[in-house]
Amino acid sequence: MHFLEWNNTLAAHFFNSRHSGKDIFLFITKPEIINLAKKNFNGESDQEIWNDYLRKIRNGLPGSNSFPFIFDKAVHAYQQWNRAGLKSIEGFELKYPPYIGHLVFAVLPLIEIQGDYYATNYYDRLEDFLEENNIQQNLRNKLKEIDILWADLSIWSNKTKGGELGCFRELRFTHETRKFVYKPFSQCVLTPKAIKKLPDFFFASGLTPNTFYQDEVFRHHLSRKGIEILGLKPSTIEIIRKPEDEIGNSILETVRSEFNEWTGEEHEIILKEGVEKIIRKNTVVPVKLQFKINEDSEVDFSFRVNYATEPPPGLKLGEFDDIYENDKWSRTIRKQFTGSIFELRDIANKWIAKFEFRNIRLFVRGHYFLLSNDFWIEIESLLRAEEMFLLCRNEINASIIAWGEESCVMFKDCSSYPNIPSGYSLFRFKNPRHSHPEYQQLRVYKDKTISVRSGTGLKIGYRIYLNELPPEVEVSNSDGSERVYLQYEGETQRKYLTQHPTLGGIWLLPDNLIPNSSFVIQIENEFIEGIRQTYKVDEPQLKELSVEALPKRNKFNSPTDEADQLIQGNKILLSGFNPNSIDRMSFEPNIKADIYQEPFKFSEGLLVKWLVAVKECDILKYNEAFETIFHNTFEEGQHDVLTKRKFSIYILDNLGFVDFDEATKKIFSLPPKLIFIPSSEGRKVMLTGLRSEKLVNEMIDYCLNSNGKISLAVKNQNEQNRKMLIPDSIILSSNNRKEFADIANRFQLEFDEWFLLKQKAFLPTLFQYEQHTMSRGTAEAYERNQLETKAFRRENLKFEFAENFDKNYSLVEFRPTFITEYGLWINQSYYSIREKNWGKYLFINHVSKKEKGYGNGVLFSRPQEIFYNSNSIAVPASLPLPKLIARLMMQLSGEAPEFKQLNLKEINVWYNVYRNVPSLFTQNFFRFVLNMNIESTTLAI
Repeated sequence: MHFLEWNNTLAAHFFNSRHSGKDIFLFITKPEIINLAKKNFNGESDQEIWNDYLRKIRNGLPGSNSFPFIFDKAVHAYQQWNRAGLKSIEGFELKYPPYIGHLVFAVLPLIEIQGDYYATNYYDRLEDFLEENNIQQNLRNKLKEIDILWADLSIWSNKTKGGELGCFRELRFTHETRKFVYKPFSQCVLTPKAIKKLPDFFFASGLTPNTFYQDEVFRHHLSRKGIEILGLKPSTIEIIRKPEDEIGNSILETVRSEFNEWTGEEHEIILKEGVEKIIRKNTVVPVKLQFKINEDSEVDFSFRVNYATEPPPGLKLGEFDDIYENDKWSRTIRKQFTGSIFELRDIANKWIAKFEFRNIRLFVRGHYFLLSNDFWIEIESLLRAEEMFLLCRNEINASIIAWGEESCVMFKDCSSYPNIPSGYSLFRFKNPRHSHPEYQQLRVYKDKTISVRSGTGLKIGYRIYLNELPPEVEVSNSDGSERVYLQYEGETQRKYLTQHPTLGGIWLLPDNLIPNSSFVIQIENEFIEGIRQTYKVDEPQLKELSVEALPKRNKFNSPTDEADQLIQGNKILLSGFNPNSIDRMSFEPNIKADIYQEPFKFSEGLLVKWLVAVKECDILKYNEAFETIFHNTFEEGQHDVLTKRKFSIYILDNLGFVDFDEATKKIFSLPPKLIFIPSSEGRKVMLTGLRSEKLVNEMIDYCLNSNGKISLAVKNQNEQNRKMLIPDSIILSSNNRKEFADIANRFQLEFDEWFLLKQKAFLPTLFQYEQHTMSRGTAEAYERNQLETKAFRRENLKFEFAENFDKNYSLVEFRPTFITEYGLWINQSYYSIREKNWGKYLFINHVSKKEKGYGNGVLFSRPQEIFYNSNSIAVPASLPLPKLIARLMMQLSGEAPEFKQLNLKEINVWYNVYRNVPSLFTQNFFRFVLNMNIESTTLAI
């Protein structure tokens, strides 16, 4: 391999889009280096590959012959990197700083050379590493020559690349003789393996996430459990125990940084069918104290659970259930505050909510957390620009009073307020200027950082936000007097931000930001710690959407390479397809329609704009965006957000706006296209996929000028579905197919006439799906991993915890992580199943009574669950249709089903009611696809 091939391979391992925003450490082992490069060699041994890496490092970048030593050659690589206009060397692109391979080399002796060395002994390890690898160079005391490289890599990753490939931090040390060797040490004292195990370490240490702990708490637990859980060396523990040791403090900083990101989950990694699987064992979350103060100054205490990972469905903590308010906070939990510690547990879901003992508790208004301002809610650190409360034990109140009166602009003793528990004092204060000499929680930090306020803005990329809803800006450690401005890169003009009307330390971005232009946010006349971060706002670009990058799948939702039968987002390839005349009748009635275009202006919702802009995301990003938009859209009806959010993505998928891959939890935004839908008169097409205000309004203008040949209407979703942010449907009407072709051509849209009938033909039958599931072979159930099993029950169509179930035919559910997995037991053998809804219909088909069908031996199941009346079908909400069938049913009308309670079988049941389903093929569709006879009813659906 060429020198730059080696460098780029190593650099891409550390710096890539998967690591955006994450801290990067140049830790890599010899076997990992070899494995990274194997694809570029043809059968060479591991040792030969390793020797090639060392040889290229010794020889350095082409043109470095006059630089005798390895670290000198690193400096030459740095100099070439900083040459203006140099983009490649000997045909190899300079994608990354060309000295990264040398920095990796500088760290390797600390990873590969083990032995009885003093904890911070670098150069003896380096000499042994050189000798072991037959490198005849004297590199002692030469690290200072490459010191500038650490700083340059930090600037490149954080400023030039904006952290989008990862954030490398140059740690600066002050020790006169060790400050150079500390830098390679800082990359490897905590190994990647140890960092991955930190969540287990935090849980085993009894820590609670989003809780303030003194440094000594972390030192204590690292000393006790660092060797056993993290695999730290005894010499590393000795370093950690010394508060004055800079390497020890850098380890502590990394541990605290990881702790601040910890969601409270404890994991176990198992090997299942040759693949590593993560099993979520436990989740711990903090309980925060809160209170209201009424007009009589009476204090009313209560609690909230604060979580960083989504609560499981049906979470019940102690006697409290239905607690979800938003993606960070529970609803108010009514429980008396006495100062005692307590835990709330959900044994089935393995959640523990802990309220810990604290000498000091700080409170800020609820609006700071985007909650009701009626509450004062517990927070972990001081805010200088916000009015706060402090609750403390009486044993320390004299010390708190002395600090408050000396340090704070305003300090008031509120301990006489009614309902303050015995043994506690309450103080109200603002703008502390000095730290408390004893309590780290009351430390006043003067160094300021600028960041985006959590829960604000619609993020569409790394530090890129949707122009329609930009984020708010937070200045940590603000005193409220700052003048904050933004400045576009390459410009000198400043745009000043407006302070938040009710919150200190928060600023609002100006209107009319320039799309896709990088800007920095700064404080006038103040130095901001660290590298300046760039931000952007951008607008959605509909033309950038395509299905070509989406996975290709067959009718069983499995990856496929077939070119003539596949589904890819909202594209279906089906060779030889020809719609039969019976199916076409519902789309081509003989009655002409009156065509008239109403003049109106179309306005699109934020969710569609965000989906167009983001193009592709995972379910966690979608959840965050949904809640931000929901809370910005609706002032009332903020309850049950979790359920609305959960079902919204399935409806968006089935209506053809997005493609949601439930197995990977990936969401792909789909481009617009026109498709025929059933009509009672004339012809109708629906604009499926995503769209823009500009596109729809231009189509309206086109129709207004068509002389009554074509019209466009907006079909509103019902109020229930609008609360799930489901967009309205765009329906075009005409009496002539050519009009649809013309408008599609005018706006460069695909016109896929028989898309819905292709979907129908593409569907597998229930029997085919069962055979496909079994043909993939048996799998390992999770029972041996002590995961609770839920079995699907015929009586109530729900999954319930079960110790015993019929393994001759059962559908079961496991939750190894937040991603649920499903399986079928058939004749005592276990098969994993990709889509639970197919599994539900297989199970229902198996256990329901049978009726004779057409032909010899043909039997249909009759579960007496699904009902139809004219063009409407009622499907039990707990028996949802498989994905491709639900897509077909919804896109026949472009309308999300109505969720309503009906009494169709002498009991009230919740149903999803689908409209505009042609009665001509309703019965036969269910018979020949789901092997089921459904029930007709004269009752209104």
